[in-house]
Amino acid sequence: MKKSVSPFELLSERRSELMGFSILWVVWFHSSFRLDFFPAEPLNTFFEFIKKTGYGGVDIFLLLSGMGIYRSLSKNNVSDYIKNRLRKIVPVWWAYLALYYLLGKFVFDVAISAKDALGIATFMGFWLNDDIIGNWYVYAIMLFYLISPVIYSLLNESRNKKRMCLALVIISVILSFPFFGVFKLIVFSRLAIYVIGMYFAADLQNAEFTKKSIIFCAVIFMIFGGVLFVLENSFAKYLWPYGLWWYPFIPLAPAMSLLLTLLFQKISEFADGAMWCLRKTGEASLEILLISDLMFENAGKMNIRTPSEHLTALLIIVISLTGGFVFHYIIEFCKGIFSDKDKGSGKKKRRKGVK
Repeated sequence: MKKSVSPFELLSERRSELMGFSILWVVWFHSSFRLDFFPAEPLNTFFEFIKKTGYGGVDIFLLLSGMGIYRSLSKNNVSDYIKNRLRKIVPVWWAYLALYYLLGKFVFDVAISAKDALGIATFMGFWLNDDIIGNWYVYAIMLFYLISPVIYSLLNESRNKKRMCLALVIISVILSFPFFGVFKLIVFSRLAIYVIGMYFAADLQNAEFTKKSIIFCAVIFMIFGGVLFVLENSFAKYLWPYGLWWYPFIPLAPAMSLLLTLLFQKISEFADGAMWCLRKTGEASLEILLISDLMFENAGKMNIRTPSEHLTALLIIVISLTGGFVFHYIIEFCKGIFSDKDKGSGKKKRRKGVK
């Protein structure tokens, strides 16, 4: 680790790898693939716990998103910031809607009404309780994008950013309480971790990540990892309705993310190829998330037959990842074409202006 590196720099340098790790963790969580065939029972219990907590990958996404959004707002006015967010999300989301419709009609036998399609296209389906809503994460991140200028202003203008962050985290958690027992809790219980991500960019760019910081992160990781293990095994019925699935990740996600960056640094020293694969996976993480969600939701209708359930589940994961990569590169290819056209039209206009 570099001597004067900051937590912000660590996370920024390994952003793609962290996103790659997170999406693989989320995909595993949603799949039915289990590592439960080890002779030693503790290993089976350990891997089952890791699988059950795979939703925590979303919290790592939100931490990194908060960081990126703070930087974006520091460089752009609100109007340009919103345009940039829409350019990034809308092409992927609308292409996903088209794919959702086509696969639903010709493969999965799932009808999407005009109302459902409009709800998805306008990012309102989740909030209006439509039957078919698409992926909840996109609705969540779009909501967080909209309120980010307010959070940015509060953090940026605060003399004590740490205290302001703590206040915003507490407010965020309190605001989630009215959603106990409602599916929308999955969104509002995550706002606090997004705020922490923005704080990392606001106040930790120059802070030094020392050995004491590593020990502190390790302690947080063990304490809240232990809390999560107890909750998973002893209070399972309270996890979803009361947010006990997600609240432990408010301190756990930042600590775990920082520890993972150190692990990735070590791995890259002798296996940079593995890190390259993780980076590429992270770059396609949004598309993989959407395609995997679609595949797992309709896995029973795909009629895939293999010699075992484990192999079937693994095959669906492979199909989801491959489909996500293909979807990502098609979107990027199309963006490149339109970008070239825009540049060409811009040059023509400038030439006409010269004449």
